[in-house]
Amino acid sequence: MIHLEVAVAAPVTETLTYSFPAADSSQLQPGMRLLVPLGRRQVTGYLLAIRPADEAPFQIKPVTDVLDSKPLFPAGMIPIFRWIASYYRYPLGEVIKIALPGGLTQQSERHISLTEAGKEALAHFHAANGADSPAWLAELTARGGLSPAQVRLIWRSRKWRKLLETWHNEGYVTITEAVSATRTKAKTEICVGLGQKAPPLADTRLKASEKKAMALLLELLGNRFPPVVPVKELNHAYSGAGRAIKSLGEKGLVFCREQQIFRDPFGEEPPFFPEPPHLSTDQEKVLAQLLPAIGRKSFTTFLLHGVTSSGKTEIYLQAARRTLAENRSVLVLVPEIALASQLEAHFFSRFGKTLALLHSGLSQGERFDQWHQIMEGRAKIVIGARSAIFAPLTDPGLIIVDEEHDSAYKQEDTLRYQARDLAVLRGKLQQCPV
Repeated sequence: MIHLEVAVAAPVTETLTYSFPAADSSQLQPGMRLLVPLGRRQVTGYLLAIRPADEAPFQIKPVTDVLDSKPLFPAGMIPIFRWIASYYRYPLGEVIKIALPGGLTQQSERHISLTEAGKEALAHFHAANGADSPAWLAELTARGGLSPAQVRLIWRSRKWRKLLETWHNEGYVTITEAVSATRTKAKTEICVGLGQKAPPLADTRLKASEKKAMALLLELLGNRFPPVVPVKELNHAYSGAGRAIKSLGEKGLVFCREQQIFRDPFGEEPPFFPEPPHLSTDQEKVLAQLLPAIGRKSFTTFLLHGVTSSGKTEIYLQAARRTLAENRSVLVLVPEIALASQLEAHFFSRFGKTLALLHSGLSQGERFDQWHQIMEGRAKIVIGARSAIFAPLTDPGLIIVDEEHDSAYKQEDTLRYQARDLAVLRGKLQQCPV
């Protein structure tokens, strides 16, 4: 057995230790989610460290399940999360939960259902107690059960909790626990590609519908990578493609597979801004100090002061280009979503699809996809509001805080962090200019 240091998504100030079979430990990496027991329930935990097992004066509970096949955040973020938890006096697991896209936390939930014996017994109870009956009893008897959200509220009252436990012991209701599903998942679609036995279109063994589907598949494939076409795209172009593809697949001439697709947060493509033919004298002076600092790959801070339309955005773009040339990534923070929209057009014009967005204007699914694009290294530049400070960049080489004086960088509820200060912290810990 080995021991794992885990931060649980619960108001627990210390990290907890769980055991895991050493034979299966090769699959584990810091940054992965685990399902772990906490008291009598199951909660999401975040793996922080893996250690050899040692003697402990207490029982160490085993991990219930491994929820991810790869990490959700890089190991380099763990010291940052620890510092935030210590400085802001906030539970470490809750810090990580806030940093991650929403809908990724699993926990055990109670479900209460009415039994056949309980229908008559609780009807008598309601008639006998009248207005003194709990408010939720009418829904329990009418619908035959209570949702996990309702049960969570009821369970806070010791009086009603004891009443439900008594009814459970008497066989009037059943109380069961089940682990909730994650609300946000990867979006996938079925795609088609050519098999190794694909014949020429003149092959007389093919039906007319099969030849038409094959010709359309070849046309749509073009130079795509990976060399597959979504089934819905084929069906849109040719209504008989579905049946033809199925028969071609049975002959081994094409293959079908499920593939992840990424939800596009941009909608319409942003307006194009061309690169200026030359820089101003002031811009050249600033870049003469900033670019060497990026090349040194060490922590230092700069304060760039200039009135509106003085050319600060072009300095950001030039610095970002140099950072990408150093094979590092760029994080750009803005105080408001409206400013993110303005900057994203400039960055998209210069860097295209290497850009990712992280802000509250995205849906949960879009934020989930953008997060994974960043984590997998497909997106090298991240633009977002204050929560983007948690972007899972493995090796940031430049952090830009636009309008750093703006009060919107301060989170006013739950984890009350200051994103500008965390930008300086992250730059120091990950050795990059800010």
